Amino acid sequence: MNDVKNARATLDRLRAGWVPRAMKQENDFIDPEPEPEPAPKILSGRRFGFDAAPEPKPVYDKIEQPVYRSSEQIYREFVEMAKSDPIYLERLAHAFDYQAPFRKAEPLRPMPFATATTIEIAIADRGPPKKTKRERIERQSLRFSATIQVCTSAQTQISKAGWSGLVDFRSPKRARLDADRFLRQKSITQAYRDFIEEACIAAQNNDYMIGFLKSKTNDSGTPFTDRQIIFADRSGLENHKLDQAILMMQDQKGTAVILLPRFDEKTSTGKPLNKFVLQCRAIRQNLDGKQDWATGEFELKRG
Repeated sequence: MNDVKNARATLDRLRAGWVPRAMKQENDFIDPEPEPEPAPKILSGRRFGFDAAPEPKPVYDKIEQPVYRSSEQIYREFVEMAKSDPIYLERLAHAFDYQAPFRKAEPLRPMPFATATTIEIAIADRGPPKKTKRERIERQSLRFSATIQVCTSAQTQISKAGWSGLVDFRSPKRARLDADRFLRQKSITQAYRDFIEEACIAAQNNDYMIGFLKSKTNDSGTPFTDRQIIFADRSGLENHKLDQAILMMQDQKGTAVILLPRFDEKTSTGKPLNKFVLQCRAIRQNLDGKQDWATGEFELKRG
């Protein structure tokens, strides 16, 4: 009776899912169900299913290349800062216990026509400009230029001249165009522009080229001296055979003219001129002591 009850109990336990110990060890016909995997962690962003979010890669800003400034650029920056803050330079100098040696503006000095005793003019030739069909005449490079050295009675050597100047030769047509541009830029006055117009008429009639005299200063570059020009024969410049040239100026007293003597192809000692092609060495009439050096005499005339 008891055996029947035990058999029925065992059958009920088997139906309920009980597995005998021997069958668990042998694992003959039991395929245990796999344990469910844990739910994946939901992370912020677009990526899911990872134990931990990947560390973001560092983002580096673009490395700026060092900027190098010239002395002129630094000077202009200081000027702009000084305009917005007038006492900026004073505060900066005070911070460094420094007093800058500011230079006084040098006034523009015209060529001393009346007191000149010795004049030396050296002409350079850059060669004919390249001809192009569409290039306008005012954009072409200027071929002939000259340096001018003037001594007065206070100087005895031309190497230590009391006045130095520069000039570029232009055709009458080019001189008019450039004069209009210089007037718009306020580089010359209206009186100078009118004087150039009269000079261009004379230059056209004699096939001359015109040069506007200018002189270097310590703060204003190389501005033009008011109403001072030079005439030179065009064919003489091109052939490097110049017999004479004319310096002319206009002031309150009227017009003054200096007729220069011939130009030499060598120095006073017979050596080549190097970067120049012609040189005039003029002395005032009745000046003793430089006849061997000079190519001729000059005289100031007023009209």
